[in-house]
Amino acid sequence: MKYFVQIYIGKQNGNSGERVKDCYNFDNSCSNCGANAKLTGNLPVKGVNAIKKDFFATLNDDFLISESLYNELILNQVNLSGIKNVVDKKDNALPFYHFTSDFVFPPFLAESTGLKTDRQCPICKRNGYFSEIIMGNLEKGIKTQTMPLKLKYSNIEESFLKQSDVFVTWENMGYSNLKTEGKYVMRLARPLLIVSERVKSVFEAQKIKDVKFEEVEIL
Repeated sequence: MKYFVQIYIGKQNGNSGERVKDCYNFDNSCSNCGANAKLTGNLPVKGVNAIKKDFFATLNDDFLISESLYNELILNQVNLSGIKNVVDKKDNALPFYHFTSDFVFPPFLAESTGLKTDRQCPICKRNGYFSEIIMGNLEKGIKTQTMPLKLKYSNIEESFLKQSDVFVTWENMGYSNLKTEGKYVMRLARPLLIVSERVKSVFEAQKIKDVKFEEVEIL
């Protein structure tokens, strides 16, 4: 079985999570950046009702899939263990599902490429990851490039991989801020998605737009 980082490359829409209401438990999270905070119940979202896409990311980097795509994945025997529908601020169910997982890959190996770090949490070092970009030059007609992402792992047990077709990375993308202070708002960095080739096949068969897949290497 092959596995891929699934990346959304379209326009982000709507708010979710901490930007909608208090919905996280921090009992076992990093005291400095909030890494490993656990969502309590279903993901609250707003501003997504009119969206017609089958797959997209909110402005807070949560991934959502439509009800029809969710049903298609289930029909194709994709294991979506623990994936729940999203809700509005009053906990009314909406026709989208939070595309995430409770199953977390281990930290990637040092020889992985395509990500850089900046202002990482000094305690857990789980946040502050960013895509590696080579800046272009408009005057010379050179486009800015996002470097290919190649994550490498070792010694992942088959029993772990069989538990789901959707996983998340140990690493979290972007900055975290646990308090609203000055120009900063409360924000939790989000992990990347890792999916099996079963998920990739369904997305491709359904011709889902604004998504790309970067294969991971498990040694």
